[in-house]
Parts: sequence; structure tokens; C-alpha cells
Amino acid sequence: MNQPARAFSGFGPCLLTVLLLAAGFIPASGQEGVDSPRRAARTMADAILSGESSKASPLLPRRGRVHVDLPELAPAAGGFLSASQFRYLLSDMARQHRMHTLNLSTPRESGSDGTMVEGELKVTLRGQLKPTLLSLRLVFVRHQGTWLLRDMVEKASPRR
Repeated sequence: MNQPARAFSGFGPCLLTVLLLAAGFIPASGQEGVDSPRRAARTMADAILSGESSKASPLLPRRGRVHVDLPELAPAAGGFLSASQFRYLLSDMARQHRMHTLNLSTPRESGSDGTMVEGELKVTLRGQLKPTLLSLRLVFVRHQGTWLLRDMVEKASPRR
């Protein structure tokens, strides 16, 4: 009589794990989280320069959106993007342009807006022969023990 109960005895822990993953209590694979704004900035720089959009995954909200305004790097992608849209944007930028370096400032508090990191991205834009310097502003916010990207914005016109 207890045969069916024993057949599903290993199913309980698996089901519990799936439910905890879905509820967000256990980070999903690749979603270990980032414990400081400095590490978040370095992780984002690595994702931008390498063109490996999956490296940005720990910085992207599971729900919610990232504000993007990149008139030189991605003129058609301004607005609020989901995590999957943002990863596609990073991949597309790597296909369109040649990234050289990204020098980042020390993270600093920006009031209730989170922690801001500014940087100079040296990039050869599509159709250009010489590299251009773009000023970027990244804003990270702390959410449930990790740092997430909230804004990625070009600050001013490029310097050639």
C-alpha cells in the first residue's frame, strides 16, 4: 500500500527547491549576486568590454527594468528594458561596435537614487575609423542583499 508514497519520496525536496527558486529565496544559476557597488561596476565593465552579456545577469533585476539612454551606442534602444532585453542590447552593442577600454570612477552615493559610477568608454563606433570617448553613468541600487543596475546612460556628446 505504501509503494506510491515511497516512489515520490525523493520528489518532495526537488519540489521544495523549485518553489524556493521561484519565490526568489534561492538565487538561480548565474544569479549569485554582487556584494558591493565596486564589484557591480567591474562586473558590468567586463560584460560591456567582453561582449558576453551573460556576465551582466547578476546585476539585472528579475522583475522590473533597467533605464537605458545610449544615443551613440544604441540609439533605438532608449527606455526601460527587461533583463533579457538588456542582455540582447549588450550583445548587439558588441556586434555593432568595437569596445576598447572602460575606465570607471570610484562609486559614490547619489542620495536616495542609489550608488553612481561614472566612466569613460573608449569605443570605435560602427562606421567610424577612430575611437571615440563616451561618458557613461551607471547607477546601482541595493536590493535584497545584492546590487542591481538601475540606469545606464551616456552623459554627454562624444569626444573624438
